[in-house]
Amino acid sequence: MNLAEMEKHVTLLEDIQAIEDVQQMYGYYMDTHQREQVVSLFSDDTESFELESVGLYLGKKGVRQFFLENDLLKGDETTVPNWINILIMMFQDVITVAPDGKTAKGRWNTWLAEAMPVEGIPRQQWCQGYYENEYVKENGRWLFKKLHWNVTV
Repeated sequence: MNLAEMEKHVTLLEDIQAIEDVQQMYGYYMDTHQREQVVSLFSDDTESFELESVGLYLGKKGVRQFFLENDLLKGDETTVPNWINILIMMFQDVITVAPDGKTAKGRWNTWLAEAMPVEGIPRQQWCQGYYENEYVKENGRWLFKKLHWNVTV
C-alpha cells in the first residue's frame, strides 16, 4: 500500500467513524429529549424522514415539524415531559461510503424501549427494527440526508 492509498483508507475509516458518531448522537439526543439537537443532525437538503408507523416527512421542514411540533407536546409545553422515556440501542451497523466520499448509506439493527402515550393511553413497549439511512458530507461534516425507521417487532 503506497502513501496515497493509505491516506484514502484512513479517510474512509474517519468517515465511517464520523457517520457512527452522527447515528449515536441521534440516539442520545432522542433519549434525552434534545429535539433541537436532533434537527441539527439533518442536512438542509434532507430528502425525507420516515417512521414506518407514523409517516413520511419531506425536507428539513418536515424534520422540524416532526421533532419540534409533535403530538407529545401539549398546550404551552416546549419540551417533552420527563415521564416520556425512550432508550434507543443501535448496533450491527453496516456503513458504505461512496467512492467520492461525499455520500454514504448505513443500516442499523435497533432495539427500542419506550414509555409514551399511544393513542392517548400511557404505554410501555419494546420495539425492534432497522434504520436504513443515507448521509451526506457537507462542509466536512456528515449529516442525515434520509432517515428511515422500520419496526419489525
